[in-house]
Amino acid sequence: MRVRAKIEVELAYRASEGELEKTTSLRCYFCGGRLRRTRTTYYSPLGIIVRDVPAFECEQCGEVYFDAETSRKLDALVKNTAKIMEEEEDRLAAAFRSYEQA
Repeated sequence: MRVRAKIEVELAYRASEGELEKTTSLRCYFCGGRLRRTRTTYYSPLGIIVRDVPAFECEQCGEVYFDAETSRKLDALVKNTAKIMEEEEDRLAAAFRSYEQA
């Protein structure tokens, strides 16, 4: 029997002052609408949820964009968290297997 533990993680993003003060003159790639500063929740396909991420959102269509600094930090946060999650899932699965065998 194969045992697999599943962990979901929810994190709060800590933005720097510079990230919060950024503005942009860029327009939405899809509809040409203006972008406004907002905070959003990022849902990683790995089951990692990151809340309060600074972003730009199109006022017309709602498309969300992250600036380069935020994208780099978000990527590192998700990768590091995924590594920890994988280690914990393996540890929990091993503990469950040893419990079943006892």
